[in-house]
Amino acid sequence: MQIPKITAKHFVIAVAALAFVGCGVWYLLRFSSAPQNALVEPTYMPSLGVEPTAEPSPAPSYIKVHVTGYVNAPGMVTVPAGSRVAAAIYAAGGISEEGDDSSVNKADWLVDGQQIIVNNQPMPLTPTATGGAASALLNFNTATANELQQLHGVGAAIAGNVIAYRDRNGPFLSIEQVLNVSGISQRMLDSWEGLVTVE
Repeated sequence: MQIPKITAKHFVIAVAALAFVGCGVWYLLRFSSAPQNALVEPTYMPSLGVEPTAEPSPAPSYIKVHVTGYVNAPGMVTVPAGSRVAAAIYAAGGISEEGDDSSVNKADWLVDGQQIIVNNQPMPLTPTATGGAASALLNFNTATANELQQLHGVGAAIAGNVIAYRDRNGPFLSIEQVLNVSGISQRMLDSWEGLVTVE
């Protein structure tokens, strides 16, 4: 059998074919592993969902009250809901040197829109069951604005609301009817027990 003669042309074609096949194998070996490596990265992602997260706490509720009279910084103050009068006075800079610490009941509860008046003399004596050192009950049907403001939690605005209600609807028929006045709450009315009347 006659062996075909290998020419230079045949040699070049063979080398080129081998080179092409080699490049193809190299390409497959190199890039076929890329997806496997790419899958390794996201394995850390699920851990983000495992981390415990604290639930957002509800925003605290605040109220605004007006502190006036003998305090160091009179004006509107903001305090947490459920605070007492003492907190509002503190927020207004405290009682001034001329003010009387016993002119207000610091243990009283605050309501939104309330006015606190700090005077320079002690609060008047309240009625007692025996009538020993008692003063007359405050009558909501006849009291003036100044007299109404002697009650804990009643400022000029609420006193004006009481008088406006009387002018518009006539005299109060029961003490519970006072709750119809804007700014007066059940808690305030309870704190006036034994101090007020409508008779």
